[in-house]
Amino acid sequence: MESLRVKFTHYTKVRDRNPYTVYEIAVQSPSTISWVIYKRYNDFHKLNNQLQKVDGLPKLPPKKIFMLMDLAFVENRKKGLQEYLSKLLQLPGLMRNPVLIDFLKVPDSVKPMLLNDPSSHTAAAASSRAVSSGPGRRGSYPNKSFEDRKVFELVDALHSSPNKVAAIADFEQYFFRYRPRLAKDVVRYLLIGQFTAESKKGGLIQTCGDSQYSKVASRSALDVICRLLDVERNKDAHTFVEVFASLGTGQLKLMNIGNHIEDERGSRLGAFRLVSILRDRMALVSTQQIVSNEGAWSLYLKWAERKRFVAPISNKSPTTQLLKSINLAEVPARKVAHDALKSILEVSEMTGWMSAQAKRYQLTPKTGEESRPQHEEHVDGKSFDGPAEVPPDPPPLEVLH
Repeated sequence: MESLRVKFTHYTKVRDRNPYTVYEIAVQSPSTISWVIYKRYNDFHKLNNQLQKVDGLPKLPPKKIFMLMDLAFVENRKKGLQEYLSKLLQLPGLMRNPVLIDFLKVPDSVKPMLLNDPSSHTAAAASSRAVSSGPGRRGSYPNKSFEDRKVFELVDALHSSPNKVAAIADFEQYFFRYRPRLAKDVVRYLLIGQFTAESKKGGLIQTCGDSQYSKVASRSALDVICRLLDVERNKDAHTFVEVFASLGTGQLKLMNIGNHIEDERGSRLGAFRLVSILRDRMALVSTQQIVSNEGAWSLYLKWAERKRFVAPISNKSPTTQLLKSINLAEVPARKVAHDALKSILEVSEMTGWMSAQAKRYQLTPKTGEESRPQHEEHVDGKSFDGPAEVPPDPPPLEVLH
């Protein structure tokens, strides 16, 4: 029986805290069905460990801690992994091993052929066109990089796939695992696709606003947009925020964000956060137009007012204050201590800590003197009214100037 054939067609170097390389592998079956898988070296290492009992197991290229981003090293490793996987597929009977079948993501229509079931050949050949033209094929966008193709394939799926929720979940899992760095034009395409008069191939924003088609898909799109704009989850969130805020009122209104706010069972918190991002970067009137719903806007204002450390809502356009780094070596120690104490007092006043302490120690509002309770004392069997004994006050803090 003819075996599967594999070819390493592309690789992507992911520069993360622990950099690694993702390899794109085209798999070809005897019936001309083909598909694409994406693997890291660690996936091959795990597979090799699971097949240790197999006779004639080829040698896997060794691990390297350094030189992971070196171009020559990556090319040599790609050739080594290609040779390893090709030899693996030539081992007799190994294609019936469920571990290898799972590693190669073999479609259900191909599995019977690998198990030598002739009755399935006709059905498999009939499905070859659908499988070979599906998402993940490099032929879909031959001039695009691996990272860009994933974005274009998602937009295609949002346009034509009956299961948009699964398409969004697959992209979200890929993005936050491999952390690709996307150019601004690709980010823009991810958000709005090609939503023009000639083409209605929308992106995440249009899916977010299309709750009539699927409320679940609409909420999923909003959730993934929030994650992409979150600086704690996406290292390139500043790029996404910049593109997101530059789309304009007309495009952003397509999110129907007011509906998400009013839907108690939806992603109201995510919608609030998106409005806050827009409010920090756009005029207040424009943000209100995007929400386009007085009831939803009122709910947002109440949520914003309840948040601590958020300035009161006003009709003035928001201003952005950039934090500047300073060299503490050039600042006198007394000034640093003075500014730190001042900041602590300001935060304490903002959070209500000062007033809470005043109530606790019964400080008078004007003088700050402690109002000590008067009660009956007993000394040597005699009683008298006098001040209660209290522990001595701590020494006052020296205010630095």
